[in-house]
Amino acid sequence: MSEIKLPKIHVNAEFQRLWWTNVRWGLIAGVVLIFMLFLFAKPEWRGWSGHFKETGAMAMMLSALAGYILLERSLKQDVSVNAFDQLRMSALSAWQMAWSRMIVAPMMAWVVFGLGWTATLVGEKISNSTTWNEVIFLLALPFFGWGVACVVLTNALPVQQNKQRWNGSLVQIILLYIICMIWMDDFRNAVRDIKMNVASDEEFNDVGFYIFHEMTGFHIAIMFVIFAAIASVFVWARMANVLHLKNVDKIYAVLAVCAPVLAWWSLANMQTAAAAATLIYGGLTLASVAMQGMEINRFRLPVWALTAPLGILAAIMLQSFDVVLIWCQIAAFMVIVRVCTYLRLGVNSVTVALATYLLVLFLWAASTSNYMGYY
Repeated sequence: MSEIKLPKIHVNAEFQRLWWTNVRWGLIAGVVLIFMLFLFAKPEWRGWSGHFKETGAMAMMLSALAGYILLERSLKQDVSVNAFDQLRMSALSAWQMAWSRMIVAPMMAWVVFGLGWTATLVGEKISNSTTWNEVIFLLALPFFGWGVACVVLTNALPVQQNKQRWNGSLVQIILLYIICMIWMDDFRNAVRDIKMNVASDEEFNDVGFYIFHEMTGFHIAIMFVIFAAIASVFVWARMANVLHLKNVDKIYAVLAVCAPVLAWWSLANMQTAAAAATLIYGGLTLASVAMQGMEINRFRLPVWALTAPLGILAAIMLQSFDVVLIWCQIAAFMVIVRVCTYLRLGVNSVTVALATYLLVLFLWAASTSNYMGYY
């Protein structure tokens, strides 16, 4: 008796389901017509290059917000009808489900991004001052858009544990983004003070100490490609954790430790590599503390337990007490998160911790400025 051979399934059922429930051709056509109206609504028949580039850049920024909203809405609808419980019994892989949702659920956002990207390319084409750096940067933008979509989906996926601490809401993302930007600004000021102490202004402009000081379009393009690859592995691991309940902490740890490779062009110089490492590890530590909490046990090791020691070691290699002090801000944030989690507040404890930390920073900055003004 011959063995029965099952036919291979080449159709992604999840892709088709999301296509039927999310794609509306009439709405897409309306968005295209509205974009064309803004693109050609110009009172003067000159300066088309700048107008195309400005309109395209605005469209691409709006597409990021639209993508977040559409992905979150799609996930909420599936969670409400227990679609994830049914998907666990399907033969589709976690990666098939991840890329299907990233492409189809925010289809409107991808259309807007494509329109803005095309308009920006046209603006660069008709410009008289276009350089190869700008062209390479624009050609690599889709990789950056894909990486952003991966990060957005990873954050928006329903969290099975610690729902009272992190729910991936837009408010938490905005607060965490503000905190990271403040930390990066303080870090940049500390690094600037280091160089100003050892070099004159003229020498300081040429040392290339800043991580992105000598960055070219080629460097950015490679960074975008690496970012897209890392983000793809990240979203695959998160989907595998949500759907198949796999333990992916090791994958998170490997990706976090290897994250400084994004600044690959700066790794040749030891001092610049240390600056890149402490900056990237610091941002990852802040994100890990907010999203993963402070608990450490033998079954679960959060990312910050690896990135924080590596970041502090890189800060020490810079031989500056000011840079090490910047990590005190992260330590303060960790304490606030721990206290808010311990109090078991009626509202989301991470949201309270983020808002409290921003309030403390504001009060500290206000008191410091008043003190300096008094003297």
